[in-house]
Amino acid sequence: MSRNRTACQKASSLCQVVLVITLFCGAGCKSMGPGTIAPDRFNYNNAVADSWKQQVLLNIVRLRYGDAPVFIEVAQIIGGYTMEQSGELGWGTNEGESLRWTNSFDVGGEVKFTDRPTITYTPLTGSKFIRNMMTPIPPEVVMFMIQSGWPADAIMQFTVQTANGLRNRQGGHGKRKMGDPEFFKLVSLFRDVQASGLMGMKVEKSEKGQVTLHIIFNDQQADPEVVEKIRQIRKMLALRAGERKFRLTFGGVAKDDLNISLRTRSLFHILIVLASHVEVPAKHIEDGQVNESLPITPGIRPLIQIHSGRWKSKNAFAAVRYNGYWYWIDRRDQPSKKALSFMVLLFAVSEEGEKQGVPIMTISAG
Repeated sequence: MSRNRTACQKASSLCQVVLVITLFCGAGCKSMGPGTIAPDRFNYNNAVADSWKQQVLLNIVRLRYGDAPVFIEVAQIIGGYTMEQSGELGWGTNEGESLRWTNSFDVGGEVKFTDRPTITYTPLTGSKFIRNMMTPIPPEVVMFMIQSGWPADAIMQFTVQTANGLRNRQGGHGKRKMGDPEFFKLVSLFRDVQASGLMGMKVEKSEKGQVTLHIIFNDQQADPEVVEKIRQIRKMLALRAGERKFRLTFGGVAKDDLNISLRTRSLFHILIVLASHVEVPAKHIEDGQVNESLPITPGIRPLIQIHSGRWKSKNAFAAVRYNGYWYWIDRRDQPSKKALSFMVLLFAVSEEGEKQGVPIMTISAG
């Protein structure tokens, strides 16, 4: 009976040895690369997106205080993973003086996992980037964004300074202007006509290669309410009555009654206008660090609402710390969230300075 028990113990110990060896071999043969793709890709994607929101918000706040904006891009992300394994096995059997078997079984092991990401940052500088920041957005780009589905009233309030002489509100450190009430009524009419689907664009190219963009109002058999709104647009912009096609140009004043002339803003100008709406601590206004916020036009919502306080809000969509205070956009404020996302999109699609290549992510799958 004792001999059988001892044999069973020896067999059990041998099975444990085989099991441990199998586990180590299995762990060493399985590749860890494929399992890292999904979490790494989406985690880095979220991190880069959140950092862009915070960077744009920070620069808006910096401009509010007269500080210079600085943009830094994540140029390259390289993730490197290593996993090292080691193990020790020991087994022995000794026969004592009492004819009893003594078994010894030792197991030892170590698994070491290392994650060493390398992230490269590139300041956005150079003549091309500066020129792009300071150059007004082409009027055709404004209309293409409207045509692609962006709300006409929001796009025009962001990007257009004047439309056939009607002025949008003006922020910044210089003379501030509330804007013409007719301008805000105009962009609201554009939004309604856009929703009706009766406003379109036509691109014409001359024999010399010159491209001309026209805005077309298809109101011949439209709903009377929409027809009336298009008539109001023609009247407010001093356009020819009954005409359907109007040439889109850049400038402050239209050449004639067949032209819609837009004086657009640059990216830098848009940031300055948004900075005028930042809510700043009363203490900073009192000690002269910053000017008072731009007054709110009655009946017209600010383009963006950025709050401030000693402590960060729990409902912050994006938040940054500057000059001893927290500045944030509330996650329940849909218009402000869209405004910040729109600015991030403008920077993403804009042509930047000299770069070595687009941001890449390289994951070692070994």
